Parts: sequence; structure tokens; C-alpha cells
Amino acid sequence: MHHQYKELYKNYEWVVPHEFNLADMCCHRWTKSPHQARQIAIYFEDQVSQQTRYSYQELSSLVNKLANAYLKIGIHSGDKILIALEHSPESLIAFLACATVGAIAVILPPDLDQAQYTHYIEQTKPKLGLTDEISTETLLSAMQTENSILQLIGTRTDNERIIEWHSLLARQSDECELNPALPDTPLMLVYEDPYSCPTIARVFTHGCLLGYLPGFVCMTNWFHKPRDNVFTFFGWNTYEGLLHAVLPCLYFGRSVIGCPAGRTVPRLFSLLEFYCITHVHATADDLNKLKNYHDGLYEFALSLRCIYMPYDEVTDTLSQWIEHRFNLKVNRYLSSMTFPPVIVSSTEYWDTTQGHIGKVTPGFEIALINNQQTAIQAVNQTGKLYVRQLTPCGQHAPGVMRYIFENERFSTFITKQNLIPSQISLSCNENGCFTNV
Repeated sequence: MHHQYKELYKNYEWVVPHEFNLADMCCHRWTKSPHQARQIAIYFEDQVSQQTRYSYQELSSLVNKLANAYLKIGIHSGDKILIALEHSPESLIAFLACATVGAIAVILPPDLDQAQYTHYIEQTKPKLGLTDEISTETLLSAMQTENSILQLIGTRTDNERIIEWHSLLARQSDECELNPALPDTPLMLVYEDPYSCPTIARVFTHGCLLGYLPGFVCMTNWFHKPRDNVFTFFGWNTYEGLLHAVLPCLYFGRSVIGCPAGRTVPRLFSLLEFYCITHVHATADDLNKLKNYHDGLYEFALSLRCIYMPYDEVTDTLSQWIEHRFNLKVNRYLSSMTFPPVIVSSTEYWDTTQGHIGKVTPGFEIALINNQQTAIQAVNQTGKLYVRQLTPCGQHAPGVMRYIFENERFSTFITKQNLIPSQISLSCNENGCFTNV
């Protein structure tokens, strides 16, 4: 594969099935094989190192139980469910249960205030809410103003006005009929900065995951090798953590590892060693904490083979430290809420000049547009990044923004000349490597 980027890009073809339910592809389908059903899907360690571990069979069972609870409460395909849970296994289960029944997840931080929750309840009219000890009281107060929510399900909370998570699931069947979603069926509403109360949400569909897989495979140096797994510093209750790490990992039937923020550096190294973590989806803040720690902690035997992170968080100093400490070259990716990773580096599989973001992800087409609104053809000239919404054969590129949600309505995102704009300035050298300018 090394040095074969041109052939890979040239010959890449999208295969989009007629039906695609994300929960089935990332969870339920793995239970059909007894061997795969026993494999661990998720490991999660809390602040006191208490481990939660679910096999694919156990994860599917919990997702189906919660999905059945949704149905009994009165949720139908297309209804919205507000998820205000902290980074936890429950946040992932709640999301996959939405996908199972065809509901639409409205994912919000658990620490919003009453006015912010009221805003989103008014905007989206969810029929059900999921809450925890952080969001319970605030969300209940918001429901007094806007009462579209029929019921709240709570975890780690003993409020009598809320259905308790564990007792609810104990009464449910672990088998649930899967909603036959289409690739462009809405699955998740995400607001770019939920603390500022915007009115427009990006709509992620079931099939959007397909658009994240090529970039994921490339920037993880061809994930899915024996013993591969993923640890992400991003929350499982965020679209960044879900689409760049958790869901692709589950799609390939491997284990994803998580823990809350705030771990000490030695405990993080202990986690990396104990779970033989091979891939880390990182933030600059977390890696800098490791870099600035007074001890290199070389006594830990690590299994890392890839660290990947957003392009704009990688500095030369951080990159050099990663190479020195872990003997790895960091992989970068460029994505946004409106498109998947469309430029990535894959240091084991194709040459990427030091300091560059990477090359165009197979399956995607981009353009650099200058101030005169013309496409740049020459190398080393600067222009704004635009991503083509349609492929050359006329199909929508999976994951590239197609719909928005505003004022209780879904609408098609209108583009000019099939191009999704961005405010990112780039240049491209003679080898097809892009640099942020």
C-alpha cells in the first residue's frame, strides 16, 4: 500500500446499501456470530477505576432493552429524543437505542442552564429526555416552561419524577425489531456551539458513518489489524468522539476504551498499558499534559501504533515530542460539522511532508477557491477549502452535509455549484499535500 495513494484515490468507489441502520452496523449484527458476540465492545473506567465492560452481545441486549422502553413510552420513528448525559456507556447506549427504533437523537451537554435547555426543547420538540445527576434538576425546570417531553429517563439520579434507568431496563425484553432505516434517514441533530443557543442544527443521517470510514481507516494507518482498538479523549456524548472514533471502531467489531476527563498522567499510562491500546484519538490539551509531566513513565509497556488528532491542534513541538516519546508520527485530519475528514495523513501508508495536513481522502473531491471566486489550479497558491457535495457519478458523498434542521423543520442544505464552503485557507504542493495557511 505504501506509495500507492494515486491508485487508491483513482479507483475508490462508494458502496451505499439501500438500507443502513447505524445501530445494526455498529452493534446488533455482531451478535449473529457466537464468537464475535463474545468479543468486548466497550471498556469504560470511571474516576475510581471501576470498570464497565460489555461484550457485543451484552451491548446489543442493553440497547434493545432501552429501545423497547422507548417504544412503550410512545416513541415512533422520526420522533426526537433529547440526550443530556455525560460521557459514559449510558450516553452511547441511549444513542444506539435511538438508531434502533428510528428516532432522532438531540445530543446536548449535560451542563446547560435552564434557559439553554428551554431553547432547545422549544426548537426541537423532543418527546423524551435522558438525564443524569448533572442535568436532572435543570432539565426538569426547563420542562415547566416547555412541556413537549412526555417523560424523563434518568441514570445515577434518585429523583422520583424520573424513571430510573436500571429498573426500567430490567422490565424490558432484550430483543427489539430493528427499524429499517435508509442511509439518508435523519439520526442525530447537532448544534455547533450549544452554549450560544443557535437555531440551526446539522442533521447527521444513518449513512453519514459511511463517509467517516475512509478517513478513519487512513488516519489510523489501516485500522482493523489484529488486536486493534481505540481510546478517544473526546466524549462519547459528542459527535467528534462518536464519528471519529467510537462508531467506526464498533463498525469494525473492535473494542473502544473510554474514561472520564481529569485522570492523572500515571493513571492514563496505566490505562494505555492495561488495555494494550493501539490507537489514540487525541486532543492537544491532553497530549500536552502528558508531555509536560515531570516523568516520562518509560516503565509502562505500551502497544501504541497510531495517534491521530485534528490538524489545527498539532504543533511542531507536540509532533516532535510524540515521535520522540512513542516513536510514532502523528496523523492529522481535517473535518468539520459539515463534512467528514476530507484531508488526512497516513504516515505508514503514504508520504506526507512534515508539517502538512495530508492528502485528499479517497472518495472525496475538494476545491480551493480564491478571492476572485475561481478554482485554483497551480500549486502553492492559497484558497478557501470547498468540499463537493456530489460525486462525479451524481450521488451524494456520504457524510457531507445534506440537511439542516431549523424552526422544527428539516430542509435541504442549498449549495452553489455543488460546493460546501468553509473558512479554512489551504495551499497544495506538487505532491498533493495540503497546508493550512
